[in-house]
Amino acid sequence: CRPRLPTPPAFDCCEVVFPLLPPAMLPELRRSLAHLPRTKVATTRAVILLQHMACSSSPSNRSGSGFSNSRSTPGVQNCGGTLFSSGCSQQQRGKSTAVDVRTDVEKPSQDYRKYAYTTLPNEMQVMVVSDDQCDRAAAALSVGVGSLKDPKEIQGLAHFCEHMLFLGTEKYPQEDGYNEHLARNGGGSNAYTAETVTNYFFGVKPDALGSSLDRFSQFFISPLFTESATDRELQAVDSEHSKNLQNDAWRQSQLLRSSVNPEHPLNHFMTGNSETLRDQPAREGVDVRAGLLKFHNEYYSANLMKLALVGRESPDELLEMARHFFADVPNRNAPDPNAGLGDGIEAFTPEQRGRVLHIVPVNDIKMASFQFIIPGQKDEWKSKPTNYLGHILGHEGTGSLLAALKKRGLATELSAGTSHDEAGVAIFAVNIMLTEAGVADIDSVGDLVFAQIRQLREAGVDERLWHEMKVLSDMGFKFAALPDSQSTASNIAHGLQEFEPPVVLSAYSKLWEYKPEKIQQLCELLTCDNFRLLLKCKSYADVCDQQERWYGTRFSDKPLDAALRSRWETAGGFDDLSMPTPNPFIPDRLDMKPPEAPTQSPNPEQLSMIASRSPSKAPTTVFFRKDETFGLPKVTCAMQIYAPFCSESTESRMIGELWCMAVQEELNEFSYDSKVAGLNYSISSASMGMLVNFSGYNDKLEVLMQAVADKMVAMSEVSESTFNLVKTIAERNLLNSATRSTPYHQAFAAEQLWLRTPACSFQERLDTVRGITREQLNDANRKMLDKCHVECLLQGNITTQESKALIANFVDHLKVKEPLESIPPAGYLQMPLGWTLLERPGTNAEETNGATIVRLEAGDYSKENKCMVGLASQVLSQKFFDELRTKQQLGYIVSAGHFADPFGFVGLRLLVQSEKSPREVLDSIQNWTTDAWEFIDGLKDEDFEEYRAALVSQLTERPKSLREEFGWNWAEVATRNFEFGNRFVEADYVKTVSLAQFKTYVKENLKTARAAAFLIWPECLSKDDAAANDDYLKKFDRVLSKEDLPAQREAGSWKMRNSEILPDPSSNTPISHL
Repeated sequence: CRPRLPTPPAFDCCEVVFPLLPPAMLPELRRSLAHLPRTKVATTRAVILLQHMACSSSPSNRSGSGFSNSRSTPGVQNCGGTLFSSGCSQQQRGKSTAVDVRTDVEKPSQDYRKYAYTTLPNEMQVMVVSDDQCDRAAAALSVGVGSLKDPKEIQGLAHFCEHMLFLGTEKYPQEDGYNEHLARNGGGSNAYTAETVTNYFFGVKPDALGSSLDRFSQFFISPLFTESATDRELQAVDSEHSKNLQNDAWRQSQLLRSSVNPEHPLNHFMTGNSETLRDQPAREGVDVRAGLLKFHNEYYSANLMKLALVGRESPDELLEMARHFFADVPNRNAPDPNAGLGDGIEAFTPEQRGRVLHIVPVNDIKMASFQFIIPGQKDEWKSKPTNYLGHILGHEGTGSLLAALKKRGLATELSAGTSHDEAGVAIFAVNIMLTEAGVADIDSVGDLVFAQIRQLREAGVDERLWHEMKVLSDMGFKFAALPDSQSTASNIAHGLQEFEPPVVLSAYSKLWEYKPEKIQQLCELLTCDNFRLLLKCKSYADVCDQQERWYGTRFSDKPLDAALRSRWETAGGFDDLSMPTPNPFIPDRLDMKPPEAPTQSPNPEQLSMIASRSPSKAPTTVFFRKDETFGLPKVTCAMQIYAPFCSESTESRMIGELWCMAVQEELNEFSYDSKVAGLNYSISSASMGMLVNFSGYNDKLEVLMQAVADKMVAMSEVSESTFNLVKTIAERNLLNSATRSTPYHQAFAAEQLWLRTPACSFQERLDTVRGITREQLNDANRKMLDKCHVECLLQGNITTQESKALIANFVDHLKVKEPLESIPPAGYLQMPLGWTLLERPGTNAEETNGATIVRLEAGDYSKENKCMVGLASQVLSQKFFDELRTKQQLGYIVSAGHFADPFGFVGLRLLVQSEKSPREVLDSIQNWTTDAWEFIDGLKDEDFEEYRAALVSQLTERPKSLREEFGWNWAEVATRNFEFGNRFVEADYVKTVSLAQFKTYVKENLKTARAAAFLIWPECLSKDDAAANDDYLKKFDRVLSKEDLPAQREAGSWKMRNSEILPDPSSNTPISHL
C-alpha cells in the first residue's frame, strides 16, 4: 500500500500490487477482499478496482483474460500483476477525476441501475451503467460519422470501414480473434452504419468484460486494415447489398436518395457494393485501401466518439475501465463532420416537388405514400411537433382518415410520421396500403388525405389532445421495461451523438414543451406544392420508364396533374372525418398490488379453476405468476384455444384465420385507443386453434377482454366489407410469402413441410383462401368454440383471485359447450439414416441468391441431448462463420446453431445464403463439418472449460423484462412441455459434462447424425445442368423430390407432442407423461 496525496481533498488514493493470477482466481480474490474494512486503505468514497494485467510485453501475445494493460501505470512497473486502485491523481489521468463525474441521468421509475458519465482526457464522452444484477455485460462505441461522408468516388466507404474494423488489430492480429473470444465467453457482437453515426457493440458474460474491452478498444487504436482482408471483406459488403436487392424497403429508401438534388449530401449510395468499392475506383485509379485509411484517420477520432459500458462493477470501477482501455484512442481534434450538412442546399428543388412517382415493387404491394418535405426536426426533440401530426393523421379510431378510407373500400392500413430526418431535411409521410379500388381511384384517396389535413390546419392545435399525448409519453417512459444490457449500451452510445447525457434515455420518448406555433407551421407545409406522391403497384409496369441505378427499381417521375392539384388543394366537406376524442383507456390506477406471500416461486404455478368454473364450461388450464420482480403496473396474458375444427383441413384452418382477422378488424376503431394508451391485444388462428394475447397496463384490461370476448361470441356473420378487406390482406400476405420469401426462409419452409405435422405450404393456403366465400365464415365462431380447450398463462401486476376471475369470466363468455378429451395432434418426423438431399427452385425469378441448409439430427429431445448440441453449437458457431463467411466469402447470411424441438429431435442446423451454386456451398459445409469434428477431437480441457462456462452463462441469464420472462414461460405452455425454469436445470447439467463425455457424444451422435440438405436454387443458376451430374447425386443415400414427400411422411417414424389435458391441481388426478 503506497499512499498518495488526496486528489481532491479527502479522497485517498492507494495501489495494491499482487502477483499475476490465473483468471479463474480473480472472482474468488474479489470476494475475499469485499469484506475487508476499506477505511484501512481508503476513505469510504474510494473504490477498489480489480485489473488483471497481461504478463507478455509482445502486443501480439497479449491474449490473457481480464484486463490486458497496454501502457505503464505511474508508480507501478508494467511487468504483469493485479492492480487495485482506489483512484487516480489529476496529473496521472488528466481531468477525469471524481469531480468530473456526474450522475444526473433521467431514467424510468423501476430502473435500479446506477448511471454516471464523464469525458476522458482525449475528449471521448463516456457513460457507464452499473447493474449489480447484471448477468451479461456490454459495451458500445459510436463514432459521429456515417455514410453521408462517403467520398463520391468511393460510395459505401463508411460501411466498408465498419466491416473492416473487426478484422484484426496490431495487438490482436488474428482476424476472428475478437468474435472467437466473445464466443468463448458467452457473447456476441454487431455493428451498423447509419447516415451520421456508426455504432459498434457487444455483449459478454460479466467476468469477461475487461478482456473483451481490451480487444474492442484496439479497433479504435490500431486496426490493421490488411490488404488481404480488404479484398475479402469487400465481397461481404457486396453480398450484404445482394441480399437487399429484392427488399422493397431498401429499394424505396435508395430511390429517395437517388432522386434527391444531386448537390445535396443525401444523394448518395449508402451501403456500397463491388461496383463502388472495387470496379469504379479501379477504372478511375482510386486506391480504396488508401481511402479507407484516410477515412479512418480523419473521422475515427476520440472527440467524435461516445462510449457506453454496462457491467456489475460500480460506476467508479466502470469509469476506470473506460479510462484504462480507451485513453489511448487518438484525439485528432476532428471537426464535427455532420455540422452544416446540407446547409444552403435544397434537398428537393421546386422542380422536384409536386411530383408523382410510380414504382414497380418486388412484392405484391399496393401503396400510396404522401411524402411532405419539411425542415429537419432533430432540434425540436423537446416538443416533437411531427408527433402531433402523426397522432391525428395516423389515428385509426372513429372519425379517422383510415376509418373513412376503409368505409369506401379504398384502403386496408395506414401509418403517418417522420420517415427520414438527416442533413437538414425531413420527410413526413402518410403511408396507405390500398385495395384494388384504391389503386383505381387514387384521386379519391387524395381527397380524403388533404381534407383531413385541411381540417387539421383549420382546427388549430388542440391543447387537450397535446396534453393527453404528453401524459401517455411520460407514462410510457416512467413505466418502460428495461432493455437488455447490449441494447442499453448500443442505445446510449448512439443517443449521446444527438442528446446531452442527462436526457439520453428519455429524449426519444418524452414530450417537454408545448409549441403550438411549431405544429401550425408544419401544418402549413402539408400542401401539394411541397410533397411527392409515391405510388407502388405491380400494375404500373407499363408506365415506368426509368430504372434506379443501384437496386434496379423501375419507376416513373412526372409532375402532379394541374387539375388534380387544384382538386386536392380545395378538398373537404367529409362528415365522417373528425378529430380524436378523449381516450377512455388511459389508466386511472398505476399502483402495484401488494405481495401475496413472503416468498414466491420463480416459476408460474397452475391455478385451480374448479371453483371459478360453471358446470357447463369446458376445463381451463391456467398458469399464473404474480410479478414481484419488475415492479410495473402491467400484465401479460396469452390464451391458446385448442379447437379441433382448425385441424380438420387446410380450408377449416384458413376459415379460422379469416374469421380471427375479421374480429380484429371489427374491433379496430374501438381498440385503437387502448393500443395508444399502452394496452394491446391480438387474436390469430393456426392449425391448432386460436391464440388470444393481451399485454399492457392492467387498469383497463378487464374492459378490453370483455369487449374481445363479446365480439368473438357475437360475430356469427361477417359483413361483406369486412370480409373483402381481410381477404384482400390475407391473399396479399400469403402471395408475398409464397413467391417472395428470402431464399433461406424458403429452405426453412421446405424443411418444415417434410418434418412437421400438421404442415401446409404458403401456396396451399393461398389457393385455399382464394376459394373461400363470405358465407363459409358463418358460424365459424361456434365451430371453433363449441368444442375446445383453453390453456392460459398470465403474469404481472395482478393477484391470484383477480387472475382466476378474469380468465373465468372471459372463458365463460365464449359459451363453450363440450370439453376436449385431448389436444389436436402435432409432432416431428425422424429423418432417415444417412444423407438426404432435397432441391427446390426459388420462387422469385429476380432473386440472385440461393440457400443451403444442412440439418444434422443428433437424437431425441431430452435435457441431455439438448445440452450436448448446445455445447457443440457454442464451440463451433463462430468457427463456421469465420470459415464460410470471413475466409471463403460464400455469402453475407451465414449461421450455425442448434435446434431442439420439444417432443421431437435435437441437432445442429447450418445455413448459408449465397450467390454461388447451392451445391458448391453444400460441398463447403460438408468439408467444414469434417474439420469441425477433428477440431473437437483435439479440444483441450482449458478451451472446453471456457466454452462450457460460456453456455452456462447464457443459460443462467435472468429475464430483463416481464415480456422476456413471459416469453420463456409461454414457450413451455405453447409446446406443452410445462418445464418452467428448465434453463437453470440445463445449466446445472452442463456444469457436469466432461470433455471426454462431450467428445464421445460428438463422435457417436453428431459425426454419424442423420443428415439432410435443403437447397434453394435461384433461377439465374442452372439446376438442370447440375442435376445431370449423376456422380454428385451418388454422394447421397436418397434424393427426394416434392412428389416423394407424402410417401416419406406416411412411412416415417413420428414423435408426437403430449396431447393430454392437464387435470386441475385440486383434482389429484395423475398426469401420465409427467
